[in-house]
Amino acid sequence: ALPIYPISPKANSCISEYHSCSRDKFPSETKQILEHRDEVLHCSWSNSGLYLATGALDGSLYIWKYNPQYYQLVEDKLIDAPFSVGYIAWSPDDTMLCI
Repeated sequence: ALPIYPISPKANSCISEYHSCSRDKFPSETKQILEHRDEVLHCSWSNSGLYLATGALDGSLYIWKYNPQYYQLVEDKLIDAPFSVGYIAWSPDDTMLCI
């Protein structure tokens, strides 16, 4: 089977659109390193595809806003939970997170 990964967003699209590609076209380089202080345990894209929430062993929960102009994530919020963040789920309207 061919790998599936998010395509580069265009106007009026989001990161959650997918397509198939051959192995030689699969992304293979790091574009950005996220700023966590400890091991990342879970990440979850918002339903709109415009936000990424990442949670770590030390209880840090980052919400990143996707910038389609530069194809990168920009830190939007940092929340320090009193426990490790092992799972993240977005509400259907992307206004709340369950951790």
